[in-house]
Amino acid sequence: MITEFNLEDTESITPCHHYESESRIKLDSMGNPRIVLQCISCGKRMSKDISTENFTPAQLDAMPRWDAQLQKKFYALAGIAWYEQKKAKDGACLPKDSEDYLLSAKWKSICDKVMARAKMTCEGCGSKPAVQVHHLTYRRFGDEMLFDLVAVCEECRGKINSHTGNAGPELQ
Repeated sequence: MITEFNLEDTESITPCHHYESESRIKLDSMGNPRIVLQCISCGKRMSKDISTENFTPAQLDAMPRWDAQLQKKFYALAGIAWYEQKKAKDGACLPKDSEDYLLSAKWKSICDKVMARAKMTCEGCGSKPAVQVHHLTYRRFGDEMLFDLVAVCEECRGKINSHTGNAGPELQ
């Protein structure tokens, strides 16, 4: 039985139990520093923004920066888990090496092209920095066309997920 999930309930996405998190500096959509807890194992964001007003500039400078690469790993694993759930319902099939693919140099190259096309700006709202490349379809998974993918900011990614009720788009 496949557990239904969303990105807010990541225990059903990965075996990570988020035992270790770390306060890290992450820039908000306006470029202001915010403190956010990040799981150091899987990259999941573990908290809402924490105000920086109680920290000295020296403390903020010493704090590690948000690990975007680790966050991308979390999103890749979330996408795989969503697809596995969809596959169980629809009989679709994702390649067995999908995790390796989403962490591969080929996928990174495709993501770099999508981000370059979008000029590192969200293609959903057109105003915030893009943080993730999102599949519009998994039909050509592993051999995606650039128009199968969009660059999105955190907020638009959240809207996509809340609209579909999962971590990925409906298969087309």
